[in-house]
Amino acid sequence: MDKKNNIIKYFILIKCIFLFTIDISFALSTNELLNRKRKEAEIKELVPNIYKSIVLLTKDSSLNIKDSDILRYSTAIAYSSKKNKINPLLMVSIIYVESEFFHKKSLIEGVSDYSIAQINYHVWSKEYSKIRNSPLNKEKLFKNQIYAINKMNEILKYKKSLYSKEKE
Repeated sequence: MDKKNNIIKYFILIKCIFLFTIDISFALSTNELLNRKRKEAEIKELVPNIYKSIVLLTKDSSLNIKDSDILRYSTAIAYSSKKNKINPLLMVSIIYVESEFFHKKSLIEGVSDYSIAQINYHVWSKEYSKIRNSPLNKEKLFKNQIYAINKMNEILKYKKSLYSKEKE
């Protein structure tokens, strides 16, 4: 009888541990989901402000940047700046000064700065490999503005970390 009771207690204990594990994993996944939704909400709040800033800066431009492109850039800047903890308006300012959000500016000027982010491939290719242990993709940098925005943000994060270390 004792052996039977011990076996029953053992199975009850295993069942409790199993249920407890499920409860913990559910709580963690629920918490993860809530955090993800909160971050997405924060990003969705950023996009209209970034969009308005870009429109305001480029409204007098003769470059005629499409609204759909401005929305894509705004969304990419919001996600990337949130991920890398960079002020999105800093990114907007740099991009505007460098390219006025016109991605073919490097073709016109014949320089080696690519994309709306105007990343100089020759300067940053070696440095970027040290930062991320992966090279910059020159073709993607030239053709994919979202890729370029993300890389610009990673470079800004790197430069910010260097400056922070120097101050300490």
